[in-house]
Formats: sequence, C-alpha cells, structure tokens
Amino acid sequence: MMTGTSWGTIGTVGIAMLGIGASLGISTNATVGAIVCGAAFGDKMSPLSDTTVLCPAVAGCDIITHIKHMLYTTVPAYIITAIIFVVMGLKYSTGVIDNTAIVEVTEGIKANFNIGLVQLIPVVIVIALLLKRKPSLTSIMIGAVAGFVIALLTQDIDAKTLMGFAYNGYKLESGIASIDSLFSRGGTFSMAGTALTMIFAFMFSGVMASTGMMDALVKPIAGKCKSVGTVMLATAGISYGLNCFGSLSLSQVMTGTLMRPVFEEKNLKPENLSRCLEDYATFGGGLIPWNNYSLFIQNTLSVGIGYIPYCFLMYITPIFDLIYGFTGFSITKYTDEEKKKVLEERGE
Repeated sequence: MMTGTSWGTIGTVGIAMLGIGASLGISTNATVGAIVCGAAFGDKMSPLSDTTVLCPAVAGCDIITHIKHMLYTTVPAYIITAIIFVVMGLKYSTGVIDNTAIVEVTEGIKANFNIGLVQLIPVVIVIALLLKRKPSLTSIMIGAVAGFVIALLTQDIDAKTLMGFAYNGYKLESGIASIDSLFSRGGTFSMAGTALTMIFAFMFSGVMASTGMMDALVKPIAGKCKSVGTVMLATAGISYGLNCFGSLSLSQVMTGTLMRPVFEEKNLKPENLSRCLEDYATFGGGLIPWNNYSLFIQNTLSVGIGYIPYCFLMYITPIFDLIYGFTGFSITKYTDEEKKKVLEERGE
C-alpha cells in the first residue's frame, strides 16, 4: 500500500517470503498464492497505484470514492482469504523459520539509507490529503516535494542529483538483488506508458462514440442486461475475455469504455463500474497464465501456473461483487436531480 505497486512488492518482499516459505516446508505454489494476494490487495487499495488511478479515470469518478467503494468487496474477501491461509499455515506450525532473507533485506536498507519515522512523512501527507478529498495529482505532487526536501536533509545528497532521479528514476547498486529491485524505480518518465494508455483510451472512446461504433457494440449488451446483476455479469465476462488477449491495461480500459454507457443507462454511479474494473480486470490478469501480470509472477518467483488455484482473493472478491449486484447492497445510483446535473455538465 505504501509503494502502490504489486509488481515491485512481488519482486522484492515476495522473493524474501518465498525463501521463508521454503524453509518451513510450505508448498511453493501456496506461498506464491499468499504473496500475490497480499501484494494485489495492497496495490488495489493504494492511491499511489497506477491501476487504482486508471480505473476511476476510465469510469469517471474520483479516486477516494473509488477506494471507499472497493472496501465493500475487497475487505471481506481479504479477511476470508487470510483465514484460509492461516488454517493452511497451521499445518506447518512445527517448521523453523530461516530469517536469512529478511535480515539481508533489512541490513541492506540500513547500509544504503538513513531510515526513520521522518522518512514516512511524505506518505502520511499524501494519504492525509487524499482522505480530505484533495485532487490526487495535487496530493501526490505535494508528497513528492516533501520527499524531495526530506531526502535533501537526511540522505546526504544534492538537489541536482535528486532532480535527475525525479525525471529519470533512481538506480541502486548495492549488490543485493532484492534491495536493488525494490529501490531502482523509473521516475516521472516511467509513467509515460500509463499516461499514453489513458490518452489513447479516451481518443479511442471518442472515435467509437462519434462514428456510432459505440452504440453498435453497447446496445446489444444493454438490451440483454435486465438488472444490475446482469450488468455485473456482462462486465465480468468482457473483463476476463479481454484479459485473455494478454494485457491488464487493455482489459481495464476497453471494458470501462464499453460498459460506461450501460452503467449510465441503468442510473449506476461511476464508482460501481470502477469497482468492477478492479475486481474483474485487475484481479483477473493474475489468473490467466499468458497474461502479462501472470507471466511476471511466474518469471519473478520462478514458479509455474500451479500458484493460480491458491489466489483465493482473486476468486472471492468478484463473488461479492456479483452478490451485491443481484441484491443491491452497496450499489449507488443517481437520483433524478443528480442524473440531470451530470447530463447538463456534458451539454446533453
């Protein structure tokens, strides 16, 4: 949650946890399943995550409303997942933990950085601003400035070098692979891919709407969706289907683009769609062996597709979403006045 990246977490802490699991004699696939569930949960609930920023942007809602709405499905699913893993873990309670990997990580960080409570200030600032419903761009920029100042004061580094890190990213060469992977990040330029994805998504959406392709695709879907529950089912099917083409971002953007008019027709607020995009598209990528998310997990943790049955969070969360769709629990809808205001803002 602090870093906003499940990929970075899997490639660093995940590797350390994999070693601990092996020392306890736990199945590698089960350990990887637990790692992926924890990393995906933290990434999904973090306002710093690119997917958590992308999904509400595509759906048309703000990030805090999006995260709050996800609590209804993700938190109960996470609790159930944790209970399952605890029960599984009790089978291995006689094992002896090998702390070598953890010690290597903690000592490596201490050797390369000055670490203390002061370094947590930027994270606290960002979270506090977002909780006060400040714009995500403003909040993250203020947090970045705070991080710049604290690094300048506590990490024995000059302003010019820090500016270079901000643009091109930071590369650590400590000799410890897990530490280097955690702290070597891409800076502002690394977000170009996500920014371009959003730009092309909105361009594509505009082209589809203006040429009538959107109506041609959406009307058959909308015609078959007689209830909120069937809308959720349709969203799930499209999300998983697009994930089969290999890209997590493709599934999020295309599903959001296609289903947004359907949600609006049913008077459903955009946070319902953004939650579906996370529950189906984001989580679905890790369950499809040839998806880029799953391939990253397999290559980083040197595991086959045997981990997939242990990704309980990815299976349970969508079930809650579908239950809520058919029962109406936590489903937010526009009032007539709210819908009229939305249409007026669009000039419709």
